[in-house]
Amino acid sequence: MAVSMLALSVAVVAGPGAAAQPAPTAKLPPAAVNNPDVPLATILALPKAIQQNATIHIDPDLDPHVPIIYGDGTAVPGQSAAAKAATTDCGIFAVWGPPLAWGPTYTGTCAVAGSVGFHLTYWWTKSQNVTTSGAADGTGWNPGQTWYQLGSTPNVHLWVPWGNVLAMPKGKAWGASAPAGITLDIHY
Repeated sequence: MAVSMLALSVAVVAGPGAAAQPAPTAKLPPAAVNNPDVPLATILALPKAIQQNATIHIDPDLDPHVPIIYGDGTAVPGQSAAAKAATTDCGIFAVWGPPLAWGPTYTGTCAVAGSVGFHLTYWWTKSQNVTTSGAADGTGWNPGQTWYQLGSTPNVHLWVPWGNVLAMPKGKAWGASAPAGITLDIHY
């Protein structure tokens, strides 16, 4: 009896009625086609301007709900009102470096959507009331995420390769002085 039910089930699935109905296919946004390593849910949560970009590379670790700016600092259209309002606070984040060692990696407050040939500008300043010395590193994309030295001199603007990438800037600090370490503000 079980065998005949199995045959009947197969006949219904493979019967002429099933073959006449084409399987529905959803058209993927161009960014999804170019970024197979990024979850589709992440891409669909991004603004349409990003979804429709056929050549942008999206960092697979990107949180799609963070504010997103273009390389010139303008907000990417199509974001939620809260994300768009938050883009006015983009471009600076504090990092800490322990004495004579590199500190943890810190992430910027907004994602940056670059373009072909785009270079992200970084510079760092000492946080308020800091008297110790240090250095900083920041990320770029060349073509994968790469760390670049931002140097040990505050307020020097450095350009790092970014390209047509949507990702969060990241930075870390090195404290040159014991026992205090250093707190820096990395700007982008």
